[in-house]
Amino acid sequence: MHFCREIARRNRELGLRLCVGLDTDGEKVQKMLGASDVYAAITTFNGAIIDATRHVACAYKPNLWFYLARGVEGYRALIWTVARICELGFPALLDAKPGDIGNTSEQIAKTVFDAIGADATTVNCYLGGDAIQPILDRAEGGSIVICKTSNPGSAEFQDRLLIVSEEDLQELARGSLQQTQLSILLQFSGVKLWQVVALRVANHWNTNGNCGLVVGSTFPEEARVCREMVGPDVPMLVPALGSQGGELVASVKAAVGSDGQGVALFNVSRAIAGASTGSDFAEAAGKKAEWYHRAITAALAT
Repeated sequence: MHFCREIARRNRELGLRLCVGLDTDGEKVQKMLGASDVYAAITTFNGAIIDATRHVACAYKPNLWFYLARGVEGYRALIWTVARICELGFPALLDAKPGDIGNTSEQIAKTVFDAIGADATTVNCYLGGDAIQPILDRAEGGSIVICKTSNPGSAEFQDRLLIVSEEDLQELARGSLQQTQLSILLQFSGVKLWQVVALRVANHWNTNGNCGLVVGSTFPEEARVCREMVGPDVPMLVPALGSQGGELVASVKAAVGSDGQGVALFNVSRAIAGASTGSDFAEAAGKKAEWYHRAITAALAT
């Protein structure tokens, strides 16, 4: 599937915007399930979570590093998890945040899309566009670029004010910025690094229509501004609605924009998959996913 188009279709035709994060700690679930090995534990747990939530999920997002931390068996479990997601017809977004130069970037693309079989990945653009070009070149695969992240330390670099002229901004936006949009960019007392990233992604790197942006739910005002800058069709991955304390209603309204047409994935990981540590873990995850689905839908309705 073309990842970004499929997310847009599921948003607009099916009313699905919940992304279920699978940050599965193999050691914890092995103890919880009393499984004989890590592979059995992860695949049993993830399979149950997926089955319990798929009636309200738009996509699933396994986090690469939780699986690699468990070695070869964890990697095998990740392959199984992605295959199961895809088998059921859902988009599989690998949360990996890679970004490197030259031949390494080529290998990253092969790992994400060929070896693991994911439909998309989060990427880190700090090294510049050429560092993620092999990923961008996978026209069907999604490249979800780190923009304004949910962690408290994101301001350390992402909020740094830059000396950017109006001519620079017009170049970033390929001459499409209107005066009202310029005022939006400058309302934070200057142009910030994350805003430059958003413009670069939307207007320079998105030639295949396969780019998105990560904008954390802990910063709904930035999400609102970002949506106004990039338009409705650039998908936003909005993490941290659950355990990290993101503002649900404000983030939903900001990410979809004033017309409600903005393409967005609202990710919840621990609050769903970790809703219970007992034998009812899958049932609890299903109920929590339903709650988030209803809350997101209600926020859109307002």
